[in-house]
Amino acid sequence: MNSTTQSSLLEAIDAPFDDNFVKGSVKTAMKNAGGSSADLWNVPLDEIHVMPGFNTRVRDAALEAHIRWIADSIKASGFHRDEPLGCFIVSEEAGPKIYVHAGHNRLEAAKLARSEGAEITHLPVVVVPKETSVEDLICGLVTTNAGKPLTPYEISIVCKRLAGFGWSNSLIAQRLAFTQSYVDALLEIPGYPIKIREMIQTGQVSVSMARDLVKTYSHKATEKLEEAAKAAAEAGSKRVTSKHIPGRKFDSFIKRTAPRLYEATRAVQSDPAYSSLSQDTRDTLDALLQELSLKQGELNASEVASANDELPDAQ
Repeated sequence: MNSTTQSSLLEAIDAPFDDNFVKGSVKTAMKNAGGSSADLWNVPLDEIHVMPGFNTRVRDAALEAHIRWIADSIKASGFHRDEPLGCFIVSEEAGPKIYVHAGHNRLEAAKLARSEGAEITHLPVVVVPKETSVEDLICGLVTTNAGKPLTPYEISIVCKRLAGFGWSNSLIAQRLAFTQSYVDALLEIPGYPIKIREMIQTGQVSVSMARDLVKTYSHKATEKLEEAAKAAAEAGSKRVTSKHIPGRKFDSFIKRTAPRLYEATRAVQSDPAYSSLSQDTRDTLDALLQELSLKQGELNASEVASANDELPDAQ
């Protein structure tokens, strides 16, 4: 990922979005802008504005290509009136102003197409009801997106913003139609090292994989992921999976052989020569076996309790 995209990655998450605005008059805004109304508002292209920091898109190669594709489509067949921009009106000192909340890419593509000769002067616009809240508009970045879906990284910025409004993880999950566990994971992303965020943004690593590695390897997670990305590339894969993580195959082998290791360790403890081992070695083995024995007892008791709960009540 180049330095420009990396800068965009950071800007998207730290964008100083000013959510302290007051809704303005739709009719006044449209009159001032020179917009006309039929079934939709027909608004001059340059009178539709973008609020700084509102959109959580990261400016990367994939986004540039998507906007280029839309612009070419507009040049070939025009702007589809059945896909109007979603806008909201903000009351400002100079008068109410029209801002886009859904269709940022189409707006930019329309301006690009116009700069390349397309005869496009107005765009169809639908204005949200005045009672629509800022939180509703932010949720809409995810829930009303009919074009290029936001990446998990970009959605994590939406979640962070909603959390900043005091929303609980469960409420964010409900409004965005995600599981709470997924929202929990998304809200951790902004705190990851920039390299891991890059890999999530580009789709090299899943949210769950990144979260697992950060929990497992802590400050070495970035190093592990870079090694895994190299292994994945050598194997002809663009996406990192558990098989590309150094040491994961051995970890899996250890899990499979754990029961035999446990029995072998117990056998060593029972061996007459056990007392000849150093005190430190015996202390380590004794502590490990005691921990395992306690856990075995807890699990066995839990299984018995569960079995008793399932028995039919006495008549």
